[in-house]
Amino acid sequence: MVEDRDLIERLRKGDLRAFEEVYHRYGSFVYSVAYNVLGNPSEAEDLAQEVFLRLYRKVKGFMFRSSLKTYIYRATVNTALNYLRRRKDCGIKEETLKADDRPGERWEDKELVREILRRLSPETRLILVLREVEGLSYEEIGRALGMGVNTVKSRLNRAREEFRKQGRILLKQEGLWTG
Repeated sequence: MVEDRDLIERLRKGDLRAFEEVYHRYGSFVYSVAYNVLGNPSEAEDLAQEVFLRLYRKVKGFMFRSSLKTYIYRATVNTALNYLRRRKDCGIKEETLKADDRPGERWEDKELVREILRRLSPETRLILVLREVEGLSYEEIGRALGMGVNTVKSRLNRAREEFRKQGRILLKQEGLWTG
């Protein structure tokens, strides 16, 4: 794998092959985070494109204070949070699946998890997605979100508890929880 510094220098010179390499390295991650945060494939594609366009435009200002991977994580996180704020400010509500919309149909686990994630705040959802879906380490999450490892651990514990709570609420609403 080409080192970050060399790749960034090639990007700065307008080398499209370097841009393709960055996209192939990180495109799946960016889309996955976007999809898990936004819950909509076309919005996730739009957001991923926005992240890579910003990278292309701003690569000249990259100061090598972090790895390219961390920089892209951070750009993805910030873009996703900004997108959710714009969505909320424009009065667009996130979709909420209801049992009566799909009579007699039992949810698959992935659909249930997505619905529970949609019920969480953007910040809570994001930290869970980065850890539980994308498998980032506490250190990587801390760098991406600009916080210390202990803060990440603390917020993850609260996020997991909120996820469990929302899951119980949803399952009770669906008549699938008797506890």
